[in-house]
Amino acid sequence: MQFLRFILISSILMSCSDNLIPLNESPSNDRDRLELAETYLNERDYPKALEVLQNVEVDSNRARVLTVAATLGGVGFSIWDIILDVIDNQSSGEKISPDNFFDSLSTSVFGEDTKAERIAAIGSSIDLLLAAPDSSDADVANLNCFLGGILGVVSVEDGSAAITSVSSSLTTIQNSAVGAGASRDECPGVTELETSLATLSEVQTNLQRVFASTANCSLVNTDGSSLNSIETKLKALETNGDQGCEAQPDCGDSAACQAQSLSCVSAIVVDDSSVAGDGQVSSCELVQNCLGNNCF
Repeated sequence: MQFLRFILISSILMSCSDNLIPLNESPSNDRDRLELAETYLNERDYPKALEVLQNVEVDSNRARVLTVAATLGGVGFSIWDIILDVIDNQSSGEKISPDNFFDSLSTSVFGEDTKAERIAAIGSSIDLLLAAPDSSDADVANLNCFLGGILGVVSVEDGSAAITSVSSSLTTIQNSAVGAGASRDECPGVTELETSLATLSEVQTNLQRVFASTANCSLVNTDGSSLNSIETKLKALETNGDQGCEAQPDCGDSAACQAQSLSCVSAIVVDDSSVAGDGQVSSCELVQNCLGNNCF
């Protein structure tokens, strides 16, 4: 029953009420503005819907949910496409349930050419709902949990790829460093490392959104004894990644690990804000604690 509620709440991203005002009317109050925004959403005129919503004077959960609908609709992100993708990837005879829903979701729903903008749209939507006037309201929290689970599917995949890229860059630096590797000039490949770290930072931001939006959420729960594949990876990230960040990390004898002791590397990797066990996994913690991809 609770699982169906997730789906029904999410359907607001595809359709709105029938009690709408005509497009040619100029709204004079927030109630009319919200109804006009719904009209534009039904017409799939997402830019107009966002334009109207920007003029809403009093913040509300309803205004934020409608803004999420317009934001996701604007990048062609369809909740029904997500549901159909899950159905298509479901094993024969297996029933869809909260325990296996995200196991059956593929990253193909993000598309190839639209992946970056759809990830950004989900990320900003999660931020909007987290900052809603009553973010603990069941409808808002459940919708945000649903979006967090979707973002989690692509974030753990992107996180693994980003760690592999960072590891490769670190190995190159270690194998080609000149002298003590004290400066950029002595570390060929440091620019490529910075590029890889920038990608990893984007993934880290999205992973924090996943954790924030799925906290106290039954659809994505890493505290249970029986975890699906996404929950397992998020749990590994929580357990293995949130171990702090050191200037001289003790992470093994691989070239990628040894490179982190070079001054040219630590200057751009190490931060002063990473704290072990604080429930957050920083980019530095990802680099130092997840090189073996034991976090995903």
